[in-house]
Amino acid sequence: MDQEDRDVMRRLEDQNMVDHKFADSIAKWFDLRNITPNQLTVQRIVLSFPMCLSFAFAKVYETAFWYWFFLHTCGVLLYTWCALCDFFDGALARYQKRRYALKEKTEAEEYRLPIWERLKIKGSSHYGAVLDPFSDKTLYFCALFPLGWSVVDPIYLWLSLCVALILTAIRFRAIRRALEFGGKGAANRFGKYK
Repeated sequence: MDQEDRDVMRRLEDQNMVDHKFADSIAKWFDLRNITPNQLTVQRIVLSFPMCLSFAFAKVYETAFWYWFFLHTCGVLLYTWCALCDFFDGALARYQKRRYALKEKTEAEEYRLPIWERLKIKGSSHYGAVLDPFSDKTLYFCALFPLGWSVVDPIYLWLSLCVALILTAIRFRAIRRALEFGGKGAANRFGKYK
């Protein structure tokens, strides 16, 4: 490895350290407010629907500039917050796992809990690993449908939604077991790039 390669590696390591410090500071802020990663993920799902309505109503009010502008601004702000929460929930899960030295519950233990108790699980969880990709798709399609309806042939929107729902359904525990798929069902790096 020559000097140039070592310099590049050092810069990448420095950037990685900065990224972790930033992520930890955001995660600490959420942790001090007793917010869990699963609660952030559910918040993304819930806020996707008003975002979708904002973009849809903006289409209705295209001729009234100020209504159109206000509705698009609301939609963009909601989309931005939801996208940031996608980053925050993972950072918060890693932070809480390190801070509290949490031992991850088994999948069976988690699924015996009522839903409101699953939302209170600190750190990473099997429930969150399934819920996170579902919330990604909810956000994506709640933005895509109202914004893309007049741009893309609607059949392609519906087809892409069907494929996404099938892929997400495979992650669910009962279906994975029935089809004898292994793994946790969590999103991986390939899914993030997709």
